[in-house]
Amino acid sequence: MNHSLEQRTRDLAVTNSELEIRNREVEKANRSKSDFLATLSHEPRTSLNAIIGFSDLLARQTAGPLTPKQERFVGHVNENSRHLLALIDDILDLSKIEAGRLELKNESFQMCVAVDEVLSTLRPLAVRNT
Repeated sequence: MNHSLEQRTRDLAVTNSELEIRNREVEKANRSKSDFLATLSHEPRTSLNAIIGFSDLLARQTAGPLTPKQERFVGHVNENSRHLLALIDDILDLSKIEAGRLELKNESFQMCVAVDEVLSTLRPLAVRNT
């Protein structure tokens, strides 16, 4: 009986040791994922800010007048690049949440504006897939 108890104790010690190793591996993988998300998120922001800046300039017609169709296209570029930037910011927020550094702020918004933005993004996809 004493031998069986000693064997179980040794087995538990081995299992605990294996679990500690696996836990360190999981923590390392989680840190790597967070670092990857943070790096991946920061890189496209620079390009998107340039796209937004130039589409703003085009929308203001600083390089000359646009046709109504061009104005609509520039509007789509601007809208969708801002939407993509918001998604990237959400990824950065996720990294901040994981690091315990996210501060929440309450904001009011107009639901009809949000719905219009969503519809303008999804409508061309729906039309293309019908």
